[in-house]
Amino acid sequence: MKFGKALETNAETMPEGWRPYVIHYKSLKRQINNIVKELDDSGLPSPVIKNLLSQTMTGNMHRDKQHLKTCIKVVIDEADIDIVEAEAPGPEPLSEEEHLSKLLAHEILFLNKSASVIVIELSEDTAFFDQLGEEISQLSKLQQTYKQEFEDKVEDLSKILTVVSSPQNKDMYTWREILKMYLDAQVFVGDQETDRTTRSSEKAQKQLEWFLAELKRSKLTGKFKQSKSKAAFNSFIQLNSDLIIMKQFRELNQMAMFKILKKHDKRTNLTASSGFPKHLQNEPFYNDNISKSLTYTIGTQLLSIIPQPDDYSCPICMSVAWKPIRLKCQHVFCVRCLIKAQRKKMVNCPVCRQTNSILEADAGNLDVDMMNFMKLHFPKEIKEKRKESSREQA
Repeated sequence: MKFGKALETNAETMPEGWRPYVIHYKSLKRQINNIVKELDDSGLPSPVIKNLLSQTMTGNMHRDKQHLKTCIKVVIDEADIDIVEAEAPGPEPLSEEEHLSKLLAHEILFLNKSASVIVIELSEDTAFFDQLGEEISQLSKLQQTYKQEFEDKVEDLSKILTVVSSPQNKDMYTWREILKMYLDAQVFVGDQETDRTTRSSEKAQKQLEWFLAELKRSKLTGKFKQSKSKAAFNSFIQLNSDLIIMKQFRELNQMAMFKILKKHDKRTNLTASSGFPKHLQNEPFYNDNISKSLTYTIGTQLLSIIPQPDDYSCPICMSVAWKPIRLKCQHVFCVRCLIKAQRKKMVNCPVCRQTNSILEADAGNLDVDMMNFMKLHFPKEIKEKRKESSREQA
């Protein structure tokens, strides 16, 4: 299937309100025909451009107040005048005099006695980039609108999740297990030392499906005690699906832009594929800043609502740091491990080697606020820790 048809087919799978914003590939493709004709009329058919490009011709792309203008500058040197006699398939090639006649109709800048520069403004090429640039600008605006809607949904869900997963409700541990499993799925960004990459939409969809399969296998959602938790979970999955669709939409349009620029360069022998993207650095759609921002929003506003035991573990025993002792270097250990360290005559912090951190720690280093927080959020883990301590003492 040709790309233009494939683009239309894939666009039909996108939300209806987004479809008009898909890059108009076929229209841009027709515009390339106009560019080719303009170049031919200017005395610079594609074969001639290919022959001149590395020798006497340069392309230029610059932005004025309204347009991204393109032009060609050709150096005509009497010593190398035969360069314009490039072979071209099809009709009888123009003679040297005919080529020069067309070229000399453009603005001429003299360099020296034997050489001059001919500046050829490409109005059809400018129209092509005007259209493509405007479409990308509209895509950025659409993304910005969607970003605000998405953030509003995340904010609403965070309020619900704060309530249904609170220690006062019975679903806290179920939510904790679900979100721990979600973190393990690494849906949008890898969190391993060897993989910190941002996921493609295809990879994100695959990871989300893995997460849902694991949930089904564990039957965790069946443990919810509150109907609001079930509704919140469905909203959470919908947010993930929405973000994946947005990534698909961006990738679809990125591919359309790449394909049309490649076709432009192939038909004209100009080099838009390298020049045009430089003018898109401030476009959110091109940089993918919005999907990265929304991924970060999920992480900071939703996943952080329910604390995980691993974030409050003692670096020695790796279980929850019950009765947390905060050393002067700010590292936290459970009181049991600190007492053991002092009995073994340890002096410095085993994490950062801060001098005398272990030696100087006493009851005054107990982090009371953290202890109360842990008592509220990790009652099961603390109960188990107390049992372990009792067994050791026995």
